Amino acid sequence: MLGLKGITKKVSNLNQMENLYHIRERFSIIHDNKKIGIQMKWEGKREKPPMLMLPALSTISRSDEWQSFKAIVTDKYQLITIDWPGFGESDKKDIHYSGKVLQKTLRKAIKAIQRKNNKKLTIVAAGHSASVVLTLKDKYINTIKQVVLIAPTWRGPLPSMTGWSPKRLNIINEIVRLPIIGPMLYFINTTKVIIKFMMERYVWLNKNDLDNDKILRLQVLSRQKGARYASAAFVTGRLDIDNNNKWWISNTNIVKEMSTLVIPKDSPKRSLSEMEALSESINNVLYIRGRLGCHEEFGEEIAKRLFY
Repeated sequence: MLGLKGITKKVSNLNQMENLYHIRERFSIIHDNKKIGIQMKWEGKREKPPMLMLPALSTISRSDEWQSFKAIVTDKYQLITIDWPGFGESDKKDIHYSGKVLQKTLRKAIKAIQRKNNKKLTIVAAGHSASVVLTLKDKYINTIKQVVLIAPTWRGPLPSMTGWSPKRLNIINEIVRLPIIGPMLYFINTTKVIIKFMMERYVWLNKNDLDNDKILRLQVLSRQKGARYASAAFVTGRLDIDNNNKWWISNTNIVKEMSTLVIPKDSPKRSLSEMEALSESINNVLYIRGRLGCHEEFGEEIAKRLFY
């Protein structure tokens, strides 16, 4: 039997558990008359202010990119992550993915957070997610305390490399959507050789981390059933909010006073140039080592420099 001291300790432990969140739940959006389930994860203490962490968009996009970052800030925030529709653990249905789908997802995620935690929200967005955050209007801006944009991008890989518009590149997107030929083409572009090449060139700084096990895990992630639809949309620019960077810089002025821009100094030249152009519209700028995946590779370092 438990003595009084043991009972008190057990009650205390239960109270602590009640204040902790570590749950998974799903909300849904409707697009192309289809219901798409969005994976959402909560961690940390209920009484802390909320922090929403948005993963970068890519063929290997997943909320687990934030693991090392979360380890540093877990005592200060209630942490929330989502997987974008078509990526990670969210539904991967055959729909016409677009920037509007991402905007709809973000707005619904913010509403879901507000229902459970009405404190001002911190949003940390990596890569292409940053451009989605910059579309938020007054009703949502008023719920936000601060915005952190890490290695932000506004244009998909093929439009960046070719200078072509998403409309011109849409033929590739439509081919990938086709039965038989689409999966074959996508299969070729998600071999371990291709994934490792892209990681080394654009995403990761320390090549020694990219061993066979890691690349294999990323390949398995990229080849989930239905993954090709959203991935092709991203690569061809269908997830871009706009076709030029004027809106990007203009919208940054809306959150100028509450924003911090994190620039990985080893980024590809074109991406680095775009980030530095954006820095002129943001008060707080932090340079960090790394490439476009710096939020995952150097998450601890970034979190410490931002929040401690």
